[in-house]
Amino acid sequence: MSLNCTEIDKILEELDLEGSYIQKIVQSSYSVMVLHLYKNRPMNLLICLEPGACRLHETRQKIPKFDKPLRFMELLRSRLRGAKITKAEQLNHDRIDKLALEAASGSLHLYIRLWSGAANIIVTDENLHILDVFYRRP
Repeated sequence: MSLNCTEIDKILEELDLEGSYIQKIVQSSYSVMVLHLYKNRPMNLLICLEPGACRLHETRQKIPKFDKPLRFMELLRSRLRGAKITKAEQLNHDRIDKLALEAASGSLHLYIRLWSGAANIIVTDENLHILDVFYRRP
């Protein structure tokens, strides 16, 4: 079951992502991405875009790597490794989360859309030009 907007807001509040650094990025399947973060302690932020089960939460489980490197994960690794999360917010009390990042290459934004039938992750630059998306759909 997917999270509703109130649950997403509460999760973002409890996770306290602002000030965390992205140390590692793992895509374990075609619908699951994990950001390994560090602020005061290590944290694994699981982002699941599975239809009917979209969610965002901390996990303590070991996340296996996918057999071959996937396109989106490689882009995130090249752009986001070492980036600092400067702001984590839910947009307009909707199921869209925005992570503002400060990376070596400049400011980036990671939009996480947790709509069950149309979930996606979108990476943009500081001018909001789309760099890449998790799912390429028309």
